[in-house]
Amino acid sequence: MSNDDIFNHRDEAAGELDRDRLWDELAFYPAELDPQLSEILQAPLTPQPAWFQPSAFATAAMLLIAVGAWLLLPLQASNTQTYQTTRGERMVVNLADGSVMQINSGSVVWVQLDEHQRHINIHRGEALFDVFRDEQRRFVVQTPNGRVEALGTRFNVNLYQEELIVTVAEGRVLVSNEMQASSRGSEVATQGQQVTVSPGGHISSERPASLQPALAWVEGKVIFRGETLQQAIEQVNRHSKHRVSIIDTRIASLPVYGVFNLGDSLGFLSALEKSYNIHAMRESVDLTYLAYRDRGQ
Repeated sequence: MSNDDIFNHRDEAAGELDRDRLWDELAFYPAELDPQLSEILQAPLTPQPAWFQPSAFATAAMLLIAVGAWLLLPLQASNTQTYQTTRGERMVVNLADGSVMQINSGSVVWVQLDEHQRHINIHRGEALFDVFRDEQRRFVVQTPNGRVEALGTRFNVNLYQEELIVTVAEGRVLVSNEMQASSRGSEVATQGQQVTVSPGGHISSERPASLQPALAWVEGKVIFRGETLQQAIEQVNRHSKHRVSIIDTRIASLPVYGVFNLGDSLGFLSALEKSYNIHAMRESVDLTYLAYRDRGQ
């Protein structure tokens, strides 16, 4: 084998790896990139060298593969749907099985419904589910931290942080950590219960005095009951295009209480300035810094 043959073989192998990696990554591209992907996939192919002359059999095989892929695409597209919300956006989706899914800001959710299963995959974000009872088809919500299975119930799945938080408003659900078999765990949660699955797979549960803070986003509200200012700002920023940033670490742990409208970051800032000795410095139309107010201010 000549050096040219060796290099050609190496390049072909690298091309196969790159192509496999590309298709793996395409599955996680956000919806807004679809038009760009279409342009890339429709771009003219690089001309093949003169010595590349596929046989009639190879040409027919490639044609059959292309036709098969083309026929399969509509089935895949009709079987799985992707829903994505930007910062400050919420969405209500009436699923084909009669269930209702409400999606919170900054979320990515995949839905697959057929005659055998109802499968939801939350890549990130939060969603509230009102599940239509169908004993013939399980309703499963999958996340990177674990899964939730329900029959005829209403529950909220929060995946904004590294941990998974499941809040049950009605009925009951089965929450499992989906770790390795040696450490598999699960928890049956009933109405009024909240289950947390840590990144390491540890499951804990509690019955908070009220579910309102966990479900307030559905009504366009956010409720703080002693969260730190840093935690409160993370939630406020999630629902507003105007961002707030702490530049004085001394105020980060201040407790925050109150009920605010989602997206009303200016109202939130006004309340902070009235409640604490905090100065909100408007840096631009979409950014405000927070610090302790000096005596001269």
